[in-house]
Amino acid sequence: MQLDTIIDLVKGVPAFQGRVQGALQLARLQKQNQLPQVTPAAFVIPTGLTGGKVNSVTGLFAQTVGESVAVVIVIRTADDPRSARAVDPLSAVCWDVIHALSGIEMGGIDGQLQFRRGFLVSLADSAAVYQLDFDLQDQLRISR
Repeated sequence: MQLDTIIDLVKGVPAFQGRVQGALQLARLQKQNQLPQVTPAAFVIPTGLTGGKVNSVTGLFAQTVGESVAVVIVIRTADDPRSARAVDPLSAVCWDVIHALSGIEMGGIDGQLQFRRGFLVSLADSAAVYQLDFDLQDQLRISR
């Protein structure tokens, strides 16, 4: 999967204003027990590989492979009491990311990035942390 391409697409979501980083930056913040000070912000993280069906013939090994990536969104709560009456920005930002990534041609056997699920990670420290998961099906081919 082309993480740089996905990061660039997420950076294109206007709410982030370029505040999109990778897994190592999120790990650094977690080590310091911190979240981004300016939000909304996002982190693009490779989350796994899964092996699928194997087709093996003389001289060729082929296997379907699923690759997953997550976009972790962080939005701090506003200190303004009027914000409770405003539309929750988390939903809008999540849908903006889903629209930015779903169906993007990434190669592979299915060819397109697919939205799988979204879930709330945390509501601690005056921030909402929400994760969106995307999948791509590809094929591993090895000549033997």
